Amino acid sequence: MITIEDQIDHFLTQLSCSISETIVNLVSLENLLILVLPLLVILYRIIKQLGIWDQFLGRDKALVRYSLSLLFFCMGKSSH
Repeated sequence: MITIEDQIDHFLTQLSCSISETIVNLVSLENLLILVLPLLVILYRIIKQLGIWDQFLGRDKALVRYSLSLLFFCMGKSSH
């Protein structure tokens, strides 16, 4: 039996892959890294400075890992 959580997970997986494929199709992976990595570093420093990074990761560490691995998997799949 399919639960609501399974349907939501499937929807979010499809959405993540669609967004990743769109981004990869719009810009090459090298340009994407050049654009995104500095923004991620700045965002990380802001969140770390506010002191909520550990609180966020402590609560949702598995979700963050899952989201990042899914994003990179979809980006890798769409770049081939």
